[in-house]
Amino acid sequence: MGDVITRGFKSVIARKNAGSASSYLIEENFEGTGTPTGWAVLAGTPDFGYTTTVIDGTKSLSLANAAAQAQASFTAGDERFGYFRFRMDSFGNTPFLLNDVAGFGFRARVLTTGKIRIWNDAGSELITGALTLTINTVYNYWFRIKKGTGANAEFDSYVSTSTTKPSADASTTGGDMTNQVSEMVVDVNVGSTNLIMDSVLISATDIGSNPWSI
Repeated sequence: MGDVITRGFKSVIARKNAGSASSYLIEENFEGTGTPTGWAVLAGTPDFGYTTTVIDGTKSLSLANAAAQAQASFTAGDERFGYFRFRMDSFGNTPFLLNDVAGFGFRARVLTTGKIRIWNDAGSELITGALTLTINTVYNYWFRIKKGTGANAEFDSYVSTSTTKPSADASTTGGDMTNQVSEMVVDVNVGSTNLIMDSVLISATDIGSNPWSI
């Protein structure tokens, strides 16, 4: 299976496109029991078996307060692609981060305005997307990151209520991240926000529309 780290149990076999599994470094839908293989609790009590108003299947990941923080580790590389589905009940500067072993990396954050802001390694280039999100709405999110050699690292951010991949909502081409990333950290940052996630993919190759065949 190459460098595939983990894949979640599938509640519906047809959800994943045939022939795509070998490219996934992380493939998790939280249908298993306990902390998924390849994931870790960094702080608080992330709920990997959340069953109230799930996004897909019978379980999702819930991060319900500022102390809840989870991390998925994967094989490092110069360029990484990702996808997940998420819903929030309020907006409170909620981030996810793609880090190297030293803890620096790419970051996307849902601002209190409902817009997604992306940046890279200490905020060298901040770009805010055009789309304004709505609370309690399920969004599909794709990203592409590529480390640079100076001020040329790249980050593309895509978001839609549809599983059809749209054009990028925000992009950077001048960030200063020069290290490979090897982990994704998700948290809510503030106590009043509940972040629900599902259908997480990290890949060494591009992820297109509807990768889980939902």
